[in-house]
Amino acid sequence: MARLAFLLAAVLGVCLVLTDSSPVHAELPPCATTDDLDCDCEDFDCQEEAQALYDLVDPGDPHGLDADGDGIACESLPACAAPPPPPAETPTVSPPATPPPPAAPPLGGTYAPRVDVLLSDYSAGANADITTRFSLDTPDYNFGAVVTFTPVEWFVASATDVPLGAVVGTLESESTLGLLNEPCRTPQPVSFELLNASTDTSDTVSWNDGFLDIIPANGLPDAVDRYPRFLHLIYPGITPRARLYGQVNVDGVAICINFLLFEPSTILPDLPVFDPGWGYPSVTVLNAPSAATPPISDFCTPLEITKTVWGLSRDNPDTPVDESGYEVRRNPPFGGMYDFWTYASSLLDADADGYENQLDTCPLDVNMDESPREGNGPDGDGVDSVCDPEPDVGNNDLDDDGYMNRGDNCPLVFNPGNADADSDGIGDACDPHPFDWNGTWIDLYPLVGVNISGPPGVREATPEVPPVGGGPVPTGPPATGVGSVSGSSWRWWPLVVAGAVTGAGGMLLAYQGRRARP
Repeated sequence: MARLAFLLAAVLGVCLVLTDSSPVHAELPPCATTDDLDCDCEDFDCQEEAQALYDLVDPGDPHGLDADGDGIACESLPACAAPPPPPAETPTVSPPATPPPPAAPPLGGTYAPRVDVLLSDYSAGANADITTRFSLDTPDYNFGAVVTFTPVEWFVASATDVPLGAVVGTLESESTLGLLNEPCRTPQPVSFELLNASTDTSDTVSWNDGFLDIIPANGLPDAVDRYPRFLHLIYPGITPRARLYGQVNVDGVAICINFLLFEPSTILPDLPVFDPGWGYPSVTVLNAPSAATPPISDFCTPLEITKTVWGLSRDNPDTPVDESGYEVRRNPPFGGMYDFWTYASSLLDADADGYENQLDTCPLDVNMDESPREGNGPDGDGVDSVCDPEPDVGNNDLDDDGYMNRGDNCPLVFNPGNADADSDGIGDACDPHPFDWNGTWIDLYPLVGVNISGPPGVREATPEVPPVGGGPVPTGPPATGVGSVSGSSWRWWPLVVAGAVTGAGGMLLAYQGRRARP
């Protein structure tokens, strides 16, 4: 019984103390504490008290309490009265059973990206254009990391398979921005033309020089001919299979985008280890220059990003050669359903108030004013009243560091250069854990099935798609278990998402997990 009790304690996470107790409380009389051991049966009120002293000094009977030597002391005394029973507990009436409520949104907000995959041709062996659309509605958290996968059955050109500078795709973005310390509600469309670019990591160019056409002067930005040096800092020691590059000028601000595609077995920094069977992972790196007073204060939802990679390259009119007609993508040779996976992680929310750290001017305190997407607080300076030292006095740069409050990751404390060592959206000068992430975020694994028409054939097995409503998590994210990413841990479990038909037929499922600082 004791073993069972301890097993239950271990399972239930409670602490049990097992004792061998008697229902009678016996106290020793004063005569038992003297040195002459002169206790008689008359010194006790009841037999159990005498028996307690007799048992205490056993062996022997120095007090002469057991006259007949049968081991029972003072048999002539009456039995001690049992202590009164404890008062009866008032019975607790359990409320009637009710169905469990729907799962509460993770943290204080929501994160529900939609992913669609469309092909220009669903025939086996076709050089189809592949369009991937990623969208988030307001008031969802914005994304922190997105990795898309092209199945291994597809032909995916390397950087050397296509001439540098060939036009290989487009990226269209409908973003929502906060400009010059205003609420985050200004729509901003941006369009990039994507060019095939070098992956020679030994020949590099600086971020600024990448926009120029100097070395060599051939009608292409130098970031096409040479590998951007800052990418070494993000993906040290990793050479992508292919890189697509685009640049654009938005309201006088130069912006560049790098679309990096890696081999299936590549392990990317600060991300989970993905199943190589999911295919070629790709990431998009968007860069804009920092400035003492950057015009863009915030970047928030809603947003929609549509990326199309051509099946065949197109000519770049800025170069003297014709780069058209090279294979960039090719459908599998066999028909069937193929899986397009996406990994989508939200930004962090340290105070769980529904606003990611980058959008929240009081990231460690639950906001009390209106949404930062809708307003700037009663004094109009963008800092929520919960942490604003002067909530009735407007000051667009409270710490006088040259960064307006909404574009300042530490608006109340001077933080040179908006330094953020752990990239959690909270500046080092006011970050309670400057080298560890503050907050919790959400991981999702949308899956889109694309049906290719054509002859059946033998192909490598792909991860099993679980039924709608949950099921075993496919190979890749473990159904249970913990892994390590930059000192943090994560765990996955199923999330029910309604099916959605897309393209020639496909099902959208998702797997949700949460990672948090230990």
